[in-house]
Order: sequence, then structure tokens, then C-alpha cells
Amino acid sequence: MSRFGKSIYWELVSPLTVEDIQAQRWGILKRLQKVSDDVDLQMLDIQGGLAQPTIVRFEGSPQGYQRIRTLVKTMQLTDLVGVMVKEVRERQHNQHNIAETSQISQIQPRSPGAGWRTVAVDSIDLEELQREIYNHLNDCVQKQDPADVLERFRCLFIDSGEYSDLKIRATLEKIVNAKSAENEYHLFLNHCCYLLIDYWQLDSKQRHAIPELIALFEEIPPPGMRQTRSVRRLRQLAEMFVETHQYKMLQRLARVICPVKDSEDPNRQLVKVLLYRYTYLFRHYLLDEESTYEQQQTIKLIQSRLQNRFEFRLNRFVTYQVTLAEIAKARQLSQGAGRILRREKNPTFLSDRELAIALRLFFGKVQGNYTYQQLAERFSSHIPEISSYQEFKDKLLAYLVSNLDSDFALHQLNPQLKKCLNETLTHYNHQKMSNSLILRTSTKLLSFLVVENAQNVHHYLFIDLVTHLGAASTLGLLLKIVLLCPPVLGELEKRFAILFNHYEEFPQSDVVWFIKVLETFRVAHSIQFGTADLSPLYKLVKR
Repeated sequence: MSRFGKSIYWELVSPLTVEDIQAQRWGILKRLQKVSDDVDLQMLDIQGGLAQPTIVRFEGSPQGYQRIRTLVKTMQLTDLVGVMVKEVRERQHNQHNIAETSQISQIQPRSPGAGWRTVAVDSIDLEELQREIYNHLNDCVQKQDPADVLERFRCLFIDSGEYSDLKIRATLEKIVNAKSAENEYHLFLNHCCYLLIDYWQLDSKQRHAIPELIALFEEIPPPGMRQTRSVRRLRQLAEMFVETHQYKMLQRLARVICPVKDSEDPNRQLVKVLLYRYTYLFRHYLLDEESTYEQQQTIKLIQSRLQNRFEFRLNRFVTYQVTLAEIAKARQLSQGAGRILRREKNPTFLSDRELAIALRLFFGKVQGNYTYQQLAERFSSHIPEISSYQEFKDKLLAYLVSNLDSDFALHQLNPQLKKCLNETLTHYNHQKMSNSLILRTSTKLLSFLVVENAQNVHHYLFIDLVTHLGAASTLGLLLKIVLLCPPVLGELEKRFAILFNHYEEFPQSDVVWFIKVLETFRVAHSIQFGTADLSPLYKLVKR
């Protein structure tokens, strides 16, 4: 039974094979426990057969199931869990079926959990102590000015001076002195910060307090020998928190919510100050496996707000450009008609010409009468007719390079892509196609063309692609892969996050090529996966 009381039985339906699910079942379970905020979630069995989808059965809390359902409806579950999900549905408990399971639930490890209710603790009493602090901070942030809350936070968590609420001070001392504090206190403190951030980020007049909150940790008093044991311990834990990945992500979040003002010479600024522009990086750059469900929702809200703002500005600029073109066509500019228009600024760092090229490429026809989306749909429709995986790889190569006719594409890219595909999953060459093979092949291509992972950041081929093909055509090549296999969009975003992390301390002037890639993908992402009305582009791309 779930720790929340009543249990619910539900099924996840995936087009992947039973073998593929079995191979990564513990990772799937851990990620589902995380996104559902249900550490007691159990995987009961995995069933499937030839030409039949795989069904994975679970037992967990009703609240967790509803969160999973929400993620399915918003098309996020596949990216968050890392496997293709076709459907999630509730089922009635059948004791006979449960008895026939493969004993998965008897051997599954217990996750330390995620979310403020599931920070690993020494006992349930410590969990209640943490909840008491959370409730106190929630009450403060809703009733007091940001300046007063910041002073309270500094006094309670940083300086450890006299605190007006002695009960809260005593509660924090118990948390600090717990046996698990050295390993878990950073998660607790991170969530305390997020409670304030989550409230302030909703009000533009209060957002200034967020970077001020994060900056408090830059002036932690030394532990001191004359201080009490609890004070020394608290300051030591605060210093340890500053060294964690969680604090680094909080610093990034502060730069997103309150971007650095443009200087007279923006090229002297570092790449990292541009993070707020690239919302597609947020999930991989501001969150990690220990991020709670509440933190994920906060980032999603900020991401949505900034993305909508960009798409609105892009729409305004496109509409302005189309109107100018129509006026010019009517030969009215000489009569001053153009001057009555309100000038709209290009919302990207691309030149007007570079932006026009990107808009035409990602919105218009790229090969004959086909858009990128139509090319992907056309190729997908023929996959069931392909007899083997090797034949699929041969046709995939032709699909990827079909609209690239430069010398670089012909003499360098084509041979390298062919070699990569020929060496991919060779033991499946004579087998029939499956969704799992498409997913694994697409992921392999993104690793090959962009960057493999954070431990291996070599990306010489990607630099060559951008140098010889240009940012727009390079992203067009990557877009072909994503449109053919949509679940790997998250993988592409993750690889751009890896490169952003690699270049974040570089001056912008040193990596202009990379910024152009980020800006171009921003445009492509809005056109292909955004929600803005860019219908004026129909007029532009026909010219």
C-alpha cells in the first residue's frame, strides 16, 4: 500500500519491446517515482508479445497516477522517463494477475525519492521538522516584503544569529544536527530557496529579490570557535551548499529571471548571461535528477512565460516585414507609406538576412514541394515497407542528405554519416524495423553529429557542419532526425545544454558561431514546436 493510503493500479503502454523495457526497468522505475513524487511506486510486471505493444503494470498512489496522466496529456512523459509512451491507463486490481508477475516488485530497490516530502531523513520526525520550516517560509513570503524575508533568511540560514521565532530556530537546529544532514541538508536548503523563488517570480516587482537571495550565500561568516556547535554546524553546511550542483543551478536560475543588462560592449560579456534567451535549455540546465516536482513546475512556468514573449515578438517582427514587402510591391514607399508603420526590432541576434533565411528554411519548402515536416511524414509512411534494419539505414542516409548539395556534404559528411550508420547496431541488420530501433538510431546520430555526452564534449564534426553548411542548414539536418523520431527532441536539447555548459565562461565574441546556432534553433524550435501564430510567414515564404 502507498504511504498516502489507498493504492491504485495502472498500466503504461509502450511501442518498445519487452526486452528493451526489461533492460532499463530500474531506470524507468526511478524516473517514474521521481516525476510522480511517489517513492512507493512499484513495478509489478512487464508483458508483451510479437506485434503487440508492451504493457508495464504499476501500483502506486492516486496522486502520483494523476501526475503521470498530466504528463502524458502534455506530451512530456516520454522525454522525462526516456522511453516512448503510447498510453497510460488505470486498471482494476486483479489478484490473479499480480500473483503471476515476475517478482519484480520483490526485488526493486527503494529510491531515496524526490520532492519536499521525500528528502531522505533519519526518521519521520525529521521530515515533520522540515515541513515546519517550509510552512514558516511560506507564511513569511506571503505576508512580508521581500527585504524583510531576505533578512529573515539571512539570519536563520546564513548568519545563524538571534531569530525572532525561537521555535523555528530550535527546529532548524534539530535538522542541522541530524545524522543525515551532511548528505541531505543541501536538498532541504535548496527547496527552502525555491519556496521563496516560486512566489517572487510571479510578480515582476518582486523578482529582484531572487538574485539577492542567491547572493546571500556569498557572505557566509566563518564558523568561528566561540560559536555554539549548532551555529558552527549550520555555517559549515551553508558553505557546503555553495559547492553543490544545486546552488550552481540556483545561480543560473537567477540569471534567467533577472538577466544582466546589456552593456556598451555585449561581446565582452560571457556566454552564460544569455541563458534566459534559450528556453529549450532550461529543463536540462536548471534541473537535475534531484529536482522536485514543484521545482520542475516552477521552471516550466518561467520557460512558458519567456517562450511566449519571444514568439509574440517574432510574430510582430514577421508581420512588420511582410507589411513592408507588400507596401514596397505596391510602390507606395516613395509616397511615405512606410513611415506610418511602427518599426519592430528583430528579436534575435541574427541579422535580418540570416533570420529571413531561417524563416524560409524552417517554415517553407526545402525540397521540391515538401517542408521538413512533410519530408519526415513521407519517409515515415514508407518505413513499414522496409524489409530490414540495414535497408532502413541506407534509406535514412538518403533522406538526411537529400537537400544538401555542397562539396562538403558530398565528400565529407556523406561518407562519415554512412560509416556511422553502418557501424550502428549491426547485430540488428537483418531484423525487421521497430520503434525501438528508430529511437536508438536517432539518438546515436545526435551523439555523432552534435556531441556525445558531458564526459565527452568533443564536437569537431558539429563545428565543421556549421562552418561549411551554415547554422540554418545544420539545424535543418538535425531537425530531420527529430521530426522523424519526435521523442529525441529532448536529446537534442540536452546536447545543446552540454555545449552551452562547455562554452558558458567564454566571451561571446569568441564563439559567435555557437550563438548563431542557439539563435537559429530558437527560431526553428518556435516554428516547429511552439504555439505562436506565425501565419504571416505564409506570405513571406511565397515571395
